[in-house]
Amino acid sequence: MDTQNSNDTFLTFSLPMELIGIGIDIVDLARIRAARYPQRLAEYILNEEELRDLEMSGDQNQFLASRLAAKEAVIKASPLPITYHDIIIGKRGDQPIVSLLRIETAHLRALISLSHTAEYAIGSASVLGSSLWNS
Repeated sequence: MDTQNSNDTFLTFSLPMELIGIGIDIVDLARIRAARYPQRLAEYILNEEELRDLEMSGDQNQFLASRLAAKEAVIKASPLPITYHDIIIGKRGDQPIVSLLRIETAHLRALISLSHTAEYAIGSASVLGSSLWNS
C-alpha cells in the first residue's frame, strides 16, 4: 500500500515476511551439453526474456544449467504448485533476481543464489511470504 505525504514522496507499507520454504538443486552440465534437442530444452525451461538472455550469454550451457537449477530450487521452496514458465530469473547488476508470474504467488518473494564450476551448476532458493496474506 503506497501513501503520499506532503513532500510528494511515497512511503511503502508491507506485510511482515517469514520464511516459507527452502530449496536447492544441482545440475550436471554434461547432461545439458548432451541434450539431443538443445533449443527445445531451452524453450521448455526458459521464458521469452530468458531466451533472449541465453542468446547473449557467453556460455549457453552454463546459463541454461544455472537457470534450471535456480528454477528447480524455487519450485521446491514454493508452497504453491508452479512451473518453469511461472518463474523468470533475471539480474540486477551482479545479483540474480526472481520474478514469480502467477497471481497466486503475488504475496511471495523468492531469493536465490547461483554458483557453478566447469561440471556443475547449483541454485538455492528461500521463499518468503506473509502469514497475514491468508488471514
